[in-house]
Amino acid sequence: MRLRRRLGAARRLSFHGKRRNVRDLVRFATFIFAVWGGSCFYMAWRLTGPLDPGSPLRPAAWVFAAATAILVPWAMVRQRRPHPPRLMMPAAYTAMSFAAMLLPPVVLRDLVWGAGVALGAWPDPAVRLAWARDLNAAALFTGVALTVLGYLQARRPPRSLCVAVPFPGLHPNLEGFRIVLIADLHAGATIRKGRIESIARLAQGLKPDLVAVAGDLADGHVRDVLPNLAPLRHLRAPLGVFFVTGNHDYYWDPAGWLRAARTLGMIPLTNESRVLRRGSARLVVGGVPDPTGAEFGVAPRPSASHAFQGTPRRAFRLLLAHQPELADAGARAGADLIVSGHTHGGQLLPWALIARRVHRCVAGLCRVDRSWLFVTTGANYWGAPNRLGVPTEIACLILTREATGRGGR
Repeated sequence: MRLRRRLGAARRLSFHGKRRNVRDLVRFATFIFAVWGGSCFYMAWRLTGPLDPGSPLRPAAWVFAAATAILVPWAMVRQRRPHPPRLMMPAAYTAMSFAAMLLPPVVLRDLVWGAGVALGAWPDPAVRLAWARDLNAAALFTGVALTVLGYLQARRPPRSLCVAVPFPGLHPNLEGFRIVLIADLHAGATIRKGRIESIARLAQGLKPDLVAVAGDLADGHVRDVLPNLAPLRHLRAPLGVFFVTGNHDYYWDPAGWLRAARTLGMIPLTNESRVLRRGSARLVVGGVPDPTGAEFGVAPRPSASHAFQGTPRRAFRLLLAHQPELADAGARAGADLIVSGHTHGGQLLPWALIARRVHRCVAGLCRVDRSWLFVTTGANYWGAPNRLGVPTEIACLILTREATGRGGR
């Protein structure tokens, strides 16, 4: 009876924990979309100010701002229902990309305008109005140009990046061992089978000894998106293809995507590991789930120490963890190399500069105590089809005993 009461209390605690997480998520989403809508209307206000009162561009700009402010959150909600309209998400994400690229030029325009007014640069009202219109035109042109350039870079095939990772005490049989890292595929509305096929072909061409897929497989339901990921079945590596969940893998059908990973030929790792051999060398591959799973109450908390529990101490330890923030725990658990994604390298300028303030290691090879952490910029993009100044990549990490590693970008 006592055990039954404890189990009931645990279930109620779990249930209330899920409700609290949902409430927090709703509050966060409300805040984000309020900021989003405010930004859209702010840009419309600033860009239409110098226009003639009777100009048809005024209502057109406000209608576009309202449509953009509403389309993105509505499309994200609608996407969670079965079979969302095919063109809805591409339209929403393109609007998101344009707004993200237009906001910095508009803010810069206001800074220049404010400085000019403060310095009395335009005492003549007619000249001041002409300058306002020219600044608005320059901001609008810059936003369009950055959107187009970012889109073209996002749609380019990922680059292949090979990095030597030095381990002076590395077992001779692991010299030259190649780990191909793929993260942040985000298959879905704008990332389809052809794109995934080119990524799989590029990864296979790097001749991996082991493939690590570090989370965020898809944005969508398994039934809608899994056919786009079919080319991943062709990934082959002598020691296997391993997978850990990312935060986006929990936004849809967590259990379904874990099953889907297995059907794609991957070995999911959830606070567990596999002991592999290459000649006389032993390699332990461990993986932890993304913390989002525990927050939603559908997965255990990530625990690198649990993942490596009972494994040989003298073996080389590789840890897959979607978020680089988990690297500290991985280092304490004795991981020699930790591979992550999640950051997208900031995905696009100038927002990438903010990411570098948030994450200790936003991309590249970094030291975490005695461990190495490698963070990839990701194979694709999330949301806005834009990778301005931050290219997509497939990383190949080559283990070596020579002290020739390359640091973060």
